Amino acid sequence: MTLFPEHGLSRSEIEAALDAASVDHDALRGGPASFSLEVDEDLQGVILHAFGRFLTHNAVFGESLPSLSTMEAELIAMAVEILRGGPEATGFVTLGGSESIFTALHGARTRARSRGHGPVYEVVCPETIHPAFAKACHYLGLDLVAIPPGEDLRADVAAMERACGPATIAMCGSAPQWPHHRFDEIGALAAVAVEKDLWFHVDACVGGYLAPFVAEAGWPIPDFDFSVPGVCSLSADLHKWGYAAKPASTVLFASEELAEFAKAPAVDWDCGVYVTPSVAGTRPGASLAAAWSVLRYLGRDGFVELARRTMTVRDRLVDGIDAIDGMSSRSTDLAMVIYGSDTLDTMAVGDAMEAKGWLVMRLIAPTPQLQLLVDRLSDEFVDAFLVDLEAAVAEVAAGRRSPEMQRASAY
Repeated sequence: MTLFPEHGLSRSEIEAALDAASVDHDALRGGPASFSLEVDEDLQGVILHAFGRFLTHNAVFGESLPSLSTMEAELIAMAVEILRGGPEATGFVTLGGSESIFTALHGARTRARSRGHGPVYEVVCPETIHPAFAKACHYLGLDLVAIPPGEDLRADVAAMERACGPATIAMCGSAPQWPHHRFDEIGALAAVAVEKDLWFHVDACVGGYLAPFVAEAGWPIPDFDFSVPGVCSLSADLHKWGYAAKPASTVLFASEELAEFAKAPAVDWDCGVYVTPSVAGTRPGASLAAAWSVLRYLGRDGFVELARRTMTVRDRLVDGIDAIDGMSSRSTDLAMVIYGSDTLDTMAVGDAMEAKGWLVMRLIAPTPQLQLLVDRLSDEFVDAFLVDLEAAVAEVAAGRRSPEMQRASAY
């Protein structure tokens, strides 16, 4: 039997196969709705139209597609405005946070080389930094120096400062980091970087297109963007709380000079000079057009309203979890709920929630906890989650254990 068909299938056959394949995905509660983020019918229509209209467009040919090139320039200009860059700030649209992070660290290495630095290059980060930094360091030949966080699970600024040595070329912090959803002290870290003349990168892939609007909606958010002196570059994902279609991210720089360091080198070949701003050559114009459309369609007031709803949902979930006997939540700075138990098997609670159809993300350090990523979820969604969580807790209290706990009891 061969999987590749001898004769092409009909459109209806393909669509039926896709519909069948998506059943489990669509039924997973707390999954696509919260991780890919919920969009209403009108916004989804805007995204689908933009994506379909530019489906075959390749952004690498921006010079030949001036309308797409203009959208990209306007998208970066809006991103710079949202993240409070100065008149010299600029950036690139990328295919995701990993490429944005890679591009920024490439810029740090290029600048260090231009200053005669080397052959060893070190990047100092908290251990809670995204794994994409380890990947980028691996590919770029950089040594990642990962420092354990402080007791508050934020970057240990003093320890990171002590870790900087002659080989250090860059420091990084998160706004917020993924595991515990807390902002590192960006101002303090940037001040150290300025003092030591280091490239400082802020990973705002999670919070870049949410935190500014959460602040406008009235929740406390620390300064983390280009308003902080010393921030050289910043990564922010449009396909998270920018509500854009995947893949779409941005990497921004405080100045044109810094952006030049980050660009891929131009290559002379038989067709002329080949140059791209980052790693990717072919880039989907559809994603770029969809991201541009979302930012233009929602505007500042639309994003603020979405942020207000998101944080209201988070706070309601926290209150509901804390009201369940045996469960408690851990404080976060943005749109994630982290919860667990000091008296019950937290992982078994997660297993019970998965059995009820929920997507459960898990933390293993410093203590086992469960995660729920939230956005503007409906009241019915919140009610259903809390009802199922209470039932799951009751099951575990009655004797249900996680597979890990069952194995441990056998010894």
